[in-house]
Amino acid sequence: MIITIFGANGAIGKLVVKEALTHGDQVVAYVRRADALPENHPNLQVVVGSLDDHRKMKDAFTNSDAVISALGPAQDKSRKVKDLSIPGLMKPSFKPCRL
Repeated sequence: MIITIFGANGAIGKLVVKEALTHGDQVVAYVRRADALPENHPNLQVVVGSLDDHRKMKDAFTNSDAVISALGPAQDKSRKVKDLSIPGLMKPSFKPCRL
C-alpha cells in the first residue's frame, strides 16, 4: 500500500510513518523542510513542499492508496490553511475515515 502522510515530521506524523513502514507500506512523507524527517528507509519518499503548492500536493498523492493528515494547528497565522477544496485534487475513491 502507498500512503501519503501530510505533517509526517510532527509528533503524531512520525509515529504514523514509523507504523506504516513497520507494516511494509510505502510512505510518501510531505514535509516543509528536507531535514525534518531524518529517517532513511527504502520505502520512504520525502517530498518537501508547502500547503500552498497544490500541484506538488497533488503529485505527492497521485498514486497513493491512502492519504493521512497529521497536520497540527497552525501557530503562525500566515500558514493557516483556509481552503483546500481544489477541483480535481482528490480521487473520488478516497473516503475520509477515523483511525
